[in-house]
Amino acid sequence: MKYGIKSLYDNKLGNGYASVSESNGGTLIVPFEGAEASSMSFANLTASANISNAAYVRGQVDSYRELWGSMKFHEKDLIQHTDRKASFLKILPGKIDQFIARMAETVSHSLLNGNWICKLTATGDAAGTGMVTVDHPERLTINQYVTLADANSNGIELFVIAINMSTKVVTLSSTQGGSAYGSGLTGYTVAQDAKLYVPGIWTASSTIKSSPSVFFTSLPDSLLSNANGGSATLYGQTKATYPYLQSVNILGSSITATNILEKLFDAFMEVITLGKGMPTSMLCNMTHFANCAKSLELNRQFTVTDKAAGYGWRKINVLGAEGEMEIIGLRDMDSERIPIVDWNAFKFHGADFFERRRHLNGDEFFLERAVTGYTYIVDVRFFGDLIVNRPSHCGIVHTISY
Repeated sequence: MKYGIKSLYDNKLGNGYASVSESNGGTLIVPFEGAEASSMSFANLTASANISNAAYVRGQVDSYRELWGSMKFHEKDLIQHTDRKASFLKILPGKIDQFIARMAETVSHSLLNGNWICKLTATGDAAGTGMVTVDHPERLTINQYVTLADANSNGIELFVIAINMSTKVVTLSSTQGGSAYGSGLTGYTVAQDAKLYVPGIWTASSTIKSSPSVFFTSLPDSLLSNANGGSATLYGQTKATYPYLQSVNILGSSITATNILEKLFDAFMEVITLGKGMPTSMLCNMTHFANCAKSLELNRQFTVTDKAAGYGWRKINVLGAEGEMEIIGLRDMDSERIPIVDWNAFKFHGADFFERRRHLNGDEFFLERAVTGYTYIVDVRFFGDLIVNRPSHCGIVHTISY
């Protein structure tokens, strides 16, 4: 995806404006100016004691985040080939590329929205069915290992054993390839914000999330105020204390399918007026993007100056009386929020990014032995995090619900 995590790795996110920094981890210092050293006065000099003092604040990120992906190959699946190892190594690169693409989608979704896979849109089913209805079944695969959790119920780790793309119903099991989960899932409700997570986000059998140090730093966390669902602090500093750490938050509850383009232009100009940067783009899901495209067909006060498309994304540049903005539709985006971004405000820090771990003997895989035969395991690690080093240059439209 051009505008997903792969682009951050390729240093192409936002038409080349976002930057990538390779680092081996440790504490990352994020310095910023908390107050300017300037005062003004008509008719006379400002008294020395009244001149405002510069305030330089040392923010920091204590550690980078890790996402691990693992693949398993059974020797019995390769038994028909004469040279089993050679055959395995022949198919390995293609499978790894396919798997890294899936990992990239997971990381991209986490950075754009938050650290979950999909949300429940209905209360979990009764005992014996193991069924939950979700908003994005396309983000799941058969035999995927997930955690089901909400705000007041223990997190439980389950396997996906069936996916109905038409009804968006997913069947879960306590064992891989086993029968439907038998204990009932009615405790997981939409009211309590039930979601399916990548394992590791929630501690076992607990309603308390594990340490935030394992979470990727998402755009909503960085850009939203604490009152609107974002984090209260950023880089160890309280957002509400420093304008530098506060992006422009715009309520989007009045947005509809028919007025979305005009509302987004208004929001875009508000961020330009109140923010400290030069935003150029807004990121939305494909439904919002399609409604913007429909509005362009009906409303001739806007003109499309450029457009492009690729796997998982679409882009149009729209010119109106208020100026030009870039609207980017992303398959990985959720519908509730639309970030308005200045690409100079982002930096991606990491080391090796998608790195395949190798055995000490040089093999591309790790070998497991059991009475049923041999298994080859391949592990891939993603190591890094997205730093919004200038939140005040950006904005975000939130609480969109049409």
